[in-house]
Amino acid sequence: MLILLPNYAFAQDAEITGSIVNVRGGPSTQNTVITKVVKGQNVSIISEQNGWCNVKLSNNTVGWISQDLLKKLAVNNTNIQKPLPVPDAKPVPVPVPASKPVPTPIPVPKPVPNPAPTPAKTIVNVAPYAVSVTGSIVNIRQSSDTNSAILTSVKLGENLTVYGKQGEWLNVKLSDGRSGWIAGWLTKEAHSVVTPTGNTLRLPIGNRNLVLTNLDNGLKINLSGVNENDYTLSTTTNQTDLIIKVNNNGVKSAKKSINTWGVKDISIEPSYIYLSFDKPFTFTDSYVRSQLEANITFAKVQAQGINKIKLNASNEKSIVQISAKGNLEYTTSNVGTSKLYVDIPKAELKLSSANELEQAVNYGPIRKVLAKQISSDIVRLEVDLASGAICNVIENDGYLILAGRLGNGSLKGKTIVLDPGHGTIGTGGFSDPGAVGRDLKLREKDVVLGISLKLRDSLVKEGANVIMTRTSDGKYLSLEGRAAIANKSNADVFVSVHANSSTNRAANGSSVYMYAPYSKPNLYNQRNIRKELATDIQNEIVKSAGRKNLGVKEANFSVLRNTQVPSVLVETAFLSNPEEEKLFNTDGFLQKMADGIFNGLKTFFKNN
Repeated sequence: MLILLPNYAFAQDAEITGSIVNVRGGPSTQNTVITKVVKGQNVSIISEQNGWCNVKLSNNTVGWISQDLLKKLAVNNTNIQKPLPVPDAKPVPVPVPASKPVPTPIPVPKPVPNPAPTPAKTIVNVAPYAVSVTGSIVNIRQSSDTNSAILTSVKLGENLTVYGKQGEWLNVKLSDGRSGWIAGWLTKEAHSVVTPTGNTLRLPIGNRNLVLTNLDNGLKINLSGVNENDYTLSTTTNQTDLIIKVNNNGVKSAKKSINTWGVKDISIEPSYIYLSFDKPFTFTDSYVRSQLEANITFAKVQAQGINKIKLNASNEKSIVQISAKGNLEYTTSNVGTSKLYVDIPKAELKLSSANELEQAVNYGPIRKVLAKQISSDIVRLEVDLASGAICNVIENDGYLILAGRLGNGSLKGKTIVLDPGHGTIGTGGFSDPGAVGRDLKLREKDVVLGISLKLRDSLVKEGANVIMTRTSDGKYLSLEGRAAIANKSNADVFVSVHANSSTNRAANGSSVYMYAPYSKPNLYNQRNIRKELATDIQNEIVKSAGRKNLGVKEANFSVLRNTQVPSVLVETAFLSNPEEEKLFNTDGFLQKMADGIFNGLKTFFKNN
């Protein structure tokens, strides 16, 4: 007696591992989706076939789910189907013939053909193309079988390059160079991958060609079929992307993944071609009229080697020196109030000692400096600051300085040289009056001395050490001699106070001058600090005295050119302007100007 068993021998519980998983009518992504299940839901596995599981849901729905989206649980023995017992066969009685017995013919069994062998699935090589992973976590296996060893796992959204197929399985290459297999139904096709032939890669784009040629130390790109005025070139600010704008038609949309010769992707749109590079670059271009083609040659920007990072700390000040062979660009960003990031592009860490990667102290404004190579050509310095500390970055020729100070705004102990303009004995034994007002005949030497003396008194009350270049008339002092007073005293800052004048009587307002040209390296090294000093004072005198803001300016004045310390020249207001000359004749206006300069100095020393 032939006993027919069900199409399953046992049931095993499993848990859904995908976020939202399709239940299909058959073991293939081509089959219809009959329902969906969610992560954590349990199902019972009835049978398995080619990486798919026939499952029964809690509502008795039966369908198919990819095996990679299930986690098998312990076998439930109560669900094992036992075969039915086979009953004993009873003897069949043979009738006794009434006449001569007829011999029973012996049947000849028909030959049973051997079942045809299942043809093995062949591996089909394909032109490389990209796929994106659609499962939450998908296994990469050693061969195209769910029972094969797992090499690694990939996550949702990751891109892989396909080189071959076997059934519904895809042969992909991993980032470490290994080859593995992924279930095709857990991927979707991304954009195409292009591989070069030899040293050349040719991309047809509509009725044009884009040809890339490897030059070993760079790259050459040829764009054919364009007129000289039909294209323009531009780069992004980080110099890692080139944009080719094509003015006439003939370019069709496409996206190519390359990842060769330093090019990561090429995106082609009707009027634009975008090339993305793995490192910053410079380029030159030329046009060949006879060939109607543009030639673009690229050279990678060589990263600067950072060879020295040194933290020098004291209780009140900290200095970090970052040295390289050339000028360093940088950007800064604050993380809260206690951490500063300094990112240096086009740079590589080439330190002589690993001890310089992390330097820490338990005192002073800067407590720790940690250097990291966060990408192939970007160095990041993570600077930990003490509470209330301020850190500024100063550029110099071939190095950066991180200057930390406990920013309490105190003027105590600062040495400040105040220089009331004019008022000294000049050629012929006469005192230099400076500008003279037309209406009240006020003299510049007198009004600026009045402002400077009021400013001196405010600074001294704050504990500053104030040096005056003059407190009256009657002595000879050259412009160079005024600057020399600041240099000899090693002053923190030098402030020269003046009143302006113009042939245009309508001219009015306040301005502050600084001087730090590139042609004079000793001054240019102070450019940032001089400009900040001028800006802080300018902002505060406008706020205090209420005159027109003429801004910070730069001029080659002798007292600015010859001072070796940060210096500014303040043009408080115009004696040639009738309204402002009247203001100069009031004690209140002189005090407002003094207060403005005083507040500007406080702001400056708070931040520097």
